[in-house]
Amino acid sequence: MGVRTYSPSRPLTVDIGRRALPDWHELFAAFCGHIGDDPDAHPVTRCARRLAELHAARQDAEAAAILDRARRTVIASIDEWVARCAPHAAECGESLGQAVDRMAVAHLKAIAALTRESDETRVHAEWHELGLLATEWSDLVEEAVNGQPPLPGSIDRQFPRNALERESGEPQ
Repeated sequence: MGVRTYSPSRPLTVDIGRRALPDWHELFAAFCGHIGDDPDAHPVTRCARRLAELHAARQDAEAAAILDRARRTVIASIDEWVARCAPHAAECGESLGQAVDRMAVAHLKAIAALTRESDETRVHAEWHELGLLATEWSDLVEEAVNGQPPLPGSIDRQFPRNALERESGEPQ
């Protein structure tokens, strides 16, 4: 039996005791491999973890095609779950599965920048991008769960996604 209640201290739930959608903190934990492998894990965090694993494994062109097919399957799984369980999912203007996939890529780039990049501006740009995607995820969750569309201009997808794009005019 589902319960649909919301308050800032008690997030909307679909199944008793389970949040409708994970917040960005939970997605980050899944990308790092800290959650999402338990059979009782939220379906979206399980998929988020899998997307991060698929992106991390995407080393050579031969494997890329196979991994991209697997990614599309995982993205579709997220979208199907959201469509069934989030009351306003049909009103969202964007695929939540694709949003998780973009976050997985940005998370891997941000972590890699910390370990490999000596240019502080580039490190900052990667983490800034990840922060923007976390905010975008929060807006999408609000829209899918509560029917609250993002405020105009909260994250304008028409503008450059990070500081390096603003400087060069080219996508990074």
